[in-house]
Amino acid sequence: MDNCSNSDALYRSTPIRQHDIYVNSQSCRELRKTLLIMGLAILVAGLVMAASMPELEKPHIRTYDNLKLFISGEYASPVLNITGQSEISMQGDSTYLVDASNLSMVNVSNVGQYNIHEVLNLTVSGVATHSYVVPAGSYYVVYFGNSSSSITYTIISDYGLVSVMGTLYVAGLAMILIGIVGTALGAVLRPKNMNQ
Repeated sequence: MDNCSNSDALYRSTPIRQHDIYVNSQSCRELRKTLLIMGLAILVAGLVMAASMPELEKPHIRTYDNLKLFISGEYASPVLNITGQSEISMQGDSTYLVDASNLSMVNVSNVGQYNIHEVLNLTVSGVATHSYVVPAGSYYVVYFGNSSSSITYTIISDYGLVSVMGTLYVAGLAMILIGIVGTALGAVLRPKNMNQ
């Protein structure tokens, strides 16, 4: 057998394939390192954002259930003095938000005329949620019924800031996912043992 034939036989018997050469190349090792570092950095940043945003939002969110009897069958909250754009939401049927100047004129028949425009009116599992975004001013939450024990309302102050925090929270969750994918790719592209 000539040298050429011996070389050809040796090449065919060698287990190293083109894929193995690429995975063990300098460029692939650098790519793997970059993916690992970037993936871990994005993952950590996402975890920090997703964990911190709810804590930063807490001081801006308050929930109350202190409706008092105003007249027979009508309950009202204490006056809500809003100093900047805020979201006010309440849970329960027959709940409304009215300007403080209109409270004395509101009754069960005409409350629809005085109810401030809702940005959300949603019922899930039998629980109604009404949400309003209002400018600075004075307001009352009004409820018509026999008892106000099941009615709660929530005030989110600094609505614009809290909205930004909510967006950052979602971005943090997305970064966690991207970080996991990047780290996993970096771990998968491991150098192969060329002697195997």
